Amino acid sequence: MFIMFDNHLFVRLFRYEKQLEQEEQAYQQQRRRLYAEVQEEKERVALQAQKQRQELDEAREALEVTMGGLWLAGPQNDPVSSSPRPLNKKTKDAFLRG
Repeated sequence: MFIMFDNHLFVRLFRYEKQLEQEEQAYQQQRRRLYAEVQEEKERVALQAQKQRQELDEAREALEVTMGGLWLAGPQNDPVSSSPRPLNKKTKDAFLRG
């Protein structure tokens, strides 16, 4: 027994499958592109974090050197304690900020 296929139905089915295949390819391309973008962003953020950590370490070392120098210099070289007049808290804070 032969099954009669409607030619229009066959053509529509073929078009549907072709469209589905194209959409799947487009989806996979977009997916790969988005994964690549996410990976690039992760690498960029990691590099930025590494630079910021390095800057923080350098600033911490500079502060330790400065504070160590002030500690070793003692109170005789402390600009606040050696000022000619007593400083109130507001003036002292302003002086220390530079």
